[in-house]
Amino acid sequence: FLREHGAAVHELSRVEMCEFLRYYYYQLRRHDGGPYSPASLVCIRAGIQRFLTMVAGLTINIIDGEEFVLANRMLRMKVREWHNSGGQVRSYPPIEEGDMEKLRTYFDRSSAETTQDEFLFRVMYGLGERGREHLESIESKKWLVKREDSDGRPYYALPVLNSKNKSADPNRAKRDIDVKQARIYDVGIVDDYMAILPTETKNDSLFPRPLKNAGGTRRFCSKQKRGINYLRTFMKALSKKAKLSKEYTNHSIRVCDLESAGHSMSEIMAITGQKSESTVRRYLAVKRDKSLQQCSDAVSRALNMGQSAATHGQ
Repeated sequence: FLREHGAAVHELSRVEMCEFLRYYYYQLRRHDGGPYSPASLVCIRAGIQRFLTMVAGLTINIIDGEEFVLANRMLRMKVREWHNSGGQVRSYPPIEEGDMEKLRTYFDRSSAETTQDEFLFRVMYGLGERGREHLESIESKKWLVKREDSDGRPYYALPVLNSKNKSADPNRAKRDIDVKQARIYDVGIVDDYMAILPTETKNDSLFPRPLKNAGGTRRFCSKQKRGINYLRTFMKALSKKAKLSKEYTNHSIRVCDLESAGHSMSEIMAITGQKSESTVRRYLAVKRDKSLQQCSDAVSRALNMGQSAATHGQ
């Protein structure tokens, strides 16, 4: 953008930098011509901040610096533009109870593929994982270490992983880690899955390719690992294979189940790794069919009771 306007980062004063940023924010548009979401705008600004400090080597703060108030005011105007155009924060639907029953039927462990699918689903569902960065981090067998709690019960838990929400401050970004307190005490599914893996796989992969013509066996024929899209689009593909009622994403995990079980907001955030209470509440705002059915039935009962009372009075 600066090259197009005949400018260079190191030659600009703070005032000039602010003006260029303000105009850059003003003309930001998606490829389809629509406005960027607030989250995307914040990410773009953070990316520029990291470039200026970590690549260009400047001592500058375009996020909180007083010299960049006008540029940030333009960014807030772009956020209002997004809301005024009808933009809404995307909320991912929780898995319906009927679809959970279909998944239990699909996970019959009759083949290497269904066993592998069940294992990954339990990792994502049990440990609250859904981000691409973390899923790529758990591709290797190395992270899978069985531990014991103070009562002697064995469990599996995630290692310390880099946070997907990176700070624009390079020094703080190095310290940004996610320590989730979720555990899987159902170690049987993990042990059963490990038992059907080849002794050696490419890059010590935890997800080798299943045997296509297995002949009824549960073994893996290949030491080659799955493609990265297996992890990234897992729930989308699983929705089709298990014939679920809708197409779910890797975000359709388990916040709602924890809330329904009576866990507090702080417990949900500690277990799932969510850092924003508003994000958790947004997930909870999407109601399952069961809840909607119960609400509808409650309204119907109230109406029917009113009609019965009127009939009885007559």
